[in-house]
Amino acid sequence: MTRFELIKSLLYGILGMVFTIGGFIGLVFPQYAVSGSSSALKALIHATMELGAAVTPIGLLLLWSAFHPKEGRKLQYVYLLFFLLFAGVHWYEFLVGNRTIGSPLVNSVPFLLAIAVSILDSIMTR
Repeated sequence: MTRFELIKSLLYGILGMVFTIGGFIGLVFPQYAVSGSSSALKALIHATMELGAAVTPIGLLLLWSAFHPKEGRKLQYVYLLFFLLFAGVHWYEFLVGNRTIGSPLVNSVPFLLAIAVSILDSIMTR
């Protein structure tokens, strides 16, 4: 395993753990993300559970890619699209005034890391 593959595996492993654990918590324990009892909050709890259901498989794919760096290369575009959409939601919320700048900046980190990995991967495999 090359040094780059090791770094890529560590990065995918860390992101995979964050998304898998975060998704699982959102799916199974949404009350930790949202509290209250109004009908709007119940809908938000439902949306949190749905997000958890969507994010958990992405985390598991990232973990799989951490242990299979050559085969995981085929999934990089899926990761890029997911992270772009995830960051885009937060940037939109910031631009309309619903979030502070910290939210889109933090949620752009996985996208920027995925771009860096994709660029470096294409350079290293030439």
